[in-house]
Amino acid sequence: MLTSSELSVMARDSRRVMQLMMPTFSGSRDKYGKETVPPLPLSFDRVMEGRPPSTPAPLFGLPDEILTIMVQYVDIESLRSLVLVNSDCRQWARSVQFNSICLDYSPSSLGVLRELLKEVVERISDTKTGMTLRPAMGACIRRITVATNPSIFGRYHEVEMDDDFRDLDVAIQAERLRKATAGYFDMYLGSLNAAFMDPKTLPHIEFLDWEDSSSPPQTFFDHLARSSVQHLKLYRVPLEKDFAINSGNPTGEWHLRSLHLEVYWDFLLEPRGSTSLFCSSLLRQCAPTLEMLVWEGMVSLKDPIEAGEHEPLSFPRLRTLKLGDVLFKNAFLLEALLNAPLTTLMISNPQNPLIVQCTRARGNIRTLETLVYESGISVASFDFLKANQHISNLSFALANPASLIENKLLPLLSSSFTTLNSLRLTWNEEITIMSTSVLQMISTLKNLEQICLSAGHQFGWRHSWAIDHELMRKYLSLLPELKKIVFSRDSYEGAARGFEYYYEDKILSQPLVEAHPEWEDTPEALWELGHRQMVLREASLYASMIPKLEWMFLGQLPVEIRRQQNMDEDMTHFEIMSERDDCWTLLRRMFGVKEVI
Repeated sequence: MLTSSELSVMARDSRRVMQLMMPTFSGSRDKYGKETVPPLPLSFDRVMEGRPPSTPAPLFGLPDEILTIMVQYVDIESLRSLVLVNSDCRQWARSVQFNSICLDYSPSSLGVLRELLKEVVERISDTKTGMTLRPAMGACIRRITVATNPSIFGRYHEVEMDDDFRDLDVAIQAERLRKATAGYFDMYLGSLNAAFMDPKTLPHIEFLDWEDSSSPPQTFFDHLARSSVQHLKLYRVPLEKDFAINSGNPTGEWHLRSLHLEVYWDFLLEPRGSTSLFCSSLLRQCAPTLEMLVWEGMVSLKDPIEAGEHEPLSFPRLRTLKLGDVLFKNAFLLEALLNAPLTTLMISNPQNPLIVQCTRARGNIRTLETLVYESGISVASFDFLKANQHISNLSFALANPASLIENKLLPLLSSSFTTLNSLRLTWNEEITIMSTSVLQMISTLKNLEQICLSAGHQFGWRHSWAIDHELMRKYLSLLPELKKIVFSRDSYEGAARGFEYYYEDKILSQPLVEAHPEWEDTPEALWELGHRQMVLREASLYASMIPKLEWMFLGQLPVEIRRQQNMDEDMTHFEIMSERDDCWTLLRRMFGVKEVI
């Protein structure tokens, strides 16, 4: 029988483990165009940290630039063999193998941390040079992603939250939870903290992507601020206490170039605390060098941010700013961010009175090129929009009422936004058919190179926009520079219960069934085939009417259009995906901003 104090400890451990094992709900398919390109491997001289090659092999007499190019073409199995040759080949192969690593709590991840700890000890022991005995693995690492896999973690510590675990004696559950908590927070995070304690351990680290639902200790951030990390992503990171980061640098600066800041007070902790001190100290220290800031928040948690007004604050290099649902106690920090020479501005909550006030006061941003609203706007937001008619990219990613788009926005765009080459418009669920007058106004934007249109229900299974492709082609073909067309949440006739159920019912047409008797036992696959054929037919008609068209997204399928001239004949080739995809990330990048991490 556990005592009350032991039960309290068990509850704490259970909370921390459950939070760490909470899966990320991905929703619909979102894979196409989502890939993250790893950084290039470091040159041989950098991963050797100035050491000369230990062997006179002619290979390592080649210029470092040539070696860097060559190693990228070596296949995985050959790299593994190369590691076994000698220390020089080992380090050359490692420059690719450990260039970008993901710590997911797998045995290989734990092995990486053990090796880094070993190198920490060796560097501390060498008081003269701080070098390791042999070329170091840590010198090869440019990017680290911390993303513990819940399944791997649960199996490793035998705390999988299933019926078998819940059927165990309470004392056994408590002991396993205690060991899992100690294993992760003391050993695992402790090892990672130690790796950043001395900047020499990871001398070339540039990217850190933290995606674990765990709160790193304050010392970790202090060490991180003294590292060579230039690009930092804190993705949905809970904080258990508010604190100011101490970089330890004489200037008090943290030389970050890009920051994805998404932290919140651990919602399972009482009393409720704040993240204000953490956020404001972080932003103050990286303000002189920051070029990109993506700042997400949670309005529901009501955690307003306050930055002391006693010291001036400016962001002289900030070019890209995304303001998520962040609450501000006053206008000081928001004004400092908006006063930067921005080229891209994304606003998730444009109806926030303070944001309306500050953007209106800011007025024209001469350098601004891209403006993205990620939720419905109000009439008050138009003052800022009117002040920036020179922009080239305008996006309304989430739904707005038809009256606002058709009576205010489109007339303004067609009359004043002469340099616009990218436009994304989203109507709310009240619109299921796009009117001729709307398309007529869009067709006056002659410089458009890409356009994304969406209407109807924007989430879930229901697709209520009955798209009229013939009408679309009639007006979009009037845009002479158009290269990319996106139709999102579009639906089609053919469902038994109406077009809203097109992707749910998957009704087979009789001609399709008769044409493919071999697919009789796989009706769903046959429907997908018929759907792809329909999408290709529509895409070919668009391509025939829009001479510069290169790419389309319709019917949840990306279509690439390649044109070539063969002798005296023009040839057009179409490449279509085999699986439907919402392309949420890709569209966000196309019509907004591509994050560094």
